[in-house]
Amino acid sequence: MLDRIKQEPKDSKEEQYPQYRKLEEQIKQLTLYQHSFMQKINLICFFQFGGKLMSYQQSQKIMNIIQIHKKVINFSQIYLGTRDGLSAQAFWNKVNGKSNLLMVFKSKMGYIFGEFSPLSSFLFSQTYDQIYPLIEDKNKYAIYCNYQCGPCFGGNYNRDLNIDGTFKGCTSNLGDSYRHNQYQNVRHNTQLFNQATADIVECEIYQVTFA
Repeated sequence: MLDRIKQEPKDSKEEQYPQYRKLEEQIKQLTLYQHSFMQKINLICFFQFGGKLMSYQQSQKIMNIIQIHKKVINFSQIYLGTRDGLSAQAFWNKVNGKSNLLMVFKSKMGYIFGEFSPLSSFLFSQTYDQIYPLIEDKNKYAIYCNYQCGPCFGGNYNRDLNIDGTFKGCTSNLGDSYRHNQYQNVRHNTQLFNQATADIVECEIYQVTFA
């Protein structure tokens, strides 16, 4: 009896149906293809909503980060600086009460950078192809809300990105609440726009909807 049990196949489905494993592989490949296809559709939707600042490659990179925990099903542009006004009042009129916002900025010198909050807050630079994640113990400093200012991110004094109410004379001190370098905490770095102050000439803000 023991010899008979030992000789029995471990997986009766594979023994009786040789095509079973092949079917499993086909289903797995189909699932991967569907995931890739949906990512492309999401990116197409993103550009249809008027995205002009981020490149396709950067958009794909940002989406991959955003979708680590939840699947994105839609992008909706809620603010465009040159259309709605580059001012604190115009900004807050559009974003107040909203969450999961992807913000993209362009400086007068042509630097492209931005931020996503609050699900997994991070700053990024398209110009330098860099991601600056929020430092683990700095969650409470992810966003600084002041109706006299535009969007601000980071600590109370040396904010990682500070956009004033006129969107001019903006400052950046990377390393305070967002990690400038994954191996060391370099503080007061102006890499986002490579100068002490910068004028913002365009801003796109999207509300991200998750499944």
